Amino acid sequence: MRARAIVGADGRNSLVARRLGLRRGAPRHRRFAVMGRFSGARTPDDHGEMVVTADGYCGINPLPGGEANVCFVLDPRRAARAPEGIAPAPAGAPLSQGFLPGRAHLERYVQWRIQSDPVVGQRLAGARLEGPLAAVGPIACGSRRAVGDAALLVGDAAEFFDPFTGEGVGTALAAGEIAAETLDLALSRGDLSRRALSAYERRRRRTFAGRFRVDRALQRILEHSGLTDFVAARLERQPVLADRLARVTAGLASAGSLLRPDQVLRFLWA
Repeated sequence: MRARAIVGADGRNSLVARRLGLRRGAPRHRRFAVMGRFSGARTPDDHGEMVVTADGYCGINPLPGGEANVCFVLDPRRAARAPEGIAPAPAGAPLSQGFLPGRAHLERYVQWRIQSDPVVGQRLAGARLEGPLAAVGPIACGSRRAVGDAALLVGDAAEFFDPFTGEGVGTALAAGEIAAETLDLALSRGDLSRRALSAYERRRRRTFAGRFRVDRALQRILEHSGLTDFVAARLERQPVLADRLARVTAGLASAGSLLRPDQVLRFLWA
């Protein structure tokens, strides 16, 4: 099949980005994830939870039928030492032999992770794994640019940080609208060069610049447990600010409303 233009909306492992040479080098945040479905989790059925752990965090999201999607995100720089037999290999090794244990040991590894954290252990005590576990990493990825000759990258194919802030779907949908408008104009003019499509890159950056600053700040905070505790305590004391942060990361409010100097001062000293 031949096409006048292609949109790479094929996720964090984008074939389009790789074939066009748009993927950049190793990301700053080299976290790994293990995920699976559990039944019998002790978690609310109307919202998900993010539990910050000693070496990352655990997301627990309710599913229909009393099940929950559980995802352990681990930072190899802060990883606790696992028991003999399921310990991760050095962080620089390939994924098949890398930070995550072999797939044959994933279930034992997850059970150890559940038992290692009191909050996660409370939520998942007695829970039963339904189906196989999946492992992926490093999670974060990015591209040198989101445009090429007759090509655009949208969503996780262009850039993906970390699932903690849940920025993926909203950003992808908004970028898809910008990409459609850009391509419509380019096709009508008969010019699909990288230069003509660079309007998409500029609009995308303007639209998400503040949001990405907030997301990157949160990722850096998560690298330090003491700082994470400080921020969590501040947000607990300031529910209005916590709600605004949630709205910004959900794409329902402008990041500028959170980054104003008066809001920063209020957060630090209120």
